[in-house]
Amino acid sequence: MTDSDVSLARKRLARELKILVAVQVIAFCIAGLGVCLFGSDIVPNHPDWDTAHSLCGVLGLCGIVVFVVAAFWGSVKPAIANFLPCRVQLYASGTWGILSVFVILQLFYTTFQPFEEPILTLIPIYVFPFYSIISQFFIARWLAKETKNGTMTMNQV
Repeated sequence: MTDSDVSLARKRLARELKILVAVQVIAFCIAGLGVCLFGSDIVPNHPDWDTAHSLCGVLGLCGIVVFVVAAFWGSVKPAIANFLPCRVQLYASGTWGILSVFVILQLFYTTFQPFEEPILTLIPIYVFPFYSIISQFFIARWLAKETKNGTMTMNQV
């Protein structure tokens, strides 16, 4: 890979990560709105309002699905980029680790039910959005700054 190819790949990755961060933020807001409308009394759970109530649930679910897909897509892109330092690749792939912790805690809770309230199982749900959005934002910002200045070196660890 020549230096111009690497620079072009860095710029492209920075642009794609910025787009994925915007998609994640919008999907997270849509999911929050859908869940809020579904769970509150704004749209009542009444037979006359069944269609609107169900659409609010679908809105929330679609927002969550789009967010998770964009988060994993955004974590795979820097993780497989061979021109990034190993630390950045490991940090970007940490999204998979947070989800695996969530799945393990959820399986543990549903199997054994060691405590009454599942607040411990909800912690990864609160951490996951911020970990994926913030890390991808800063990786994209760092890549854009480094390609603009031309200071990134090809150190492979």
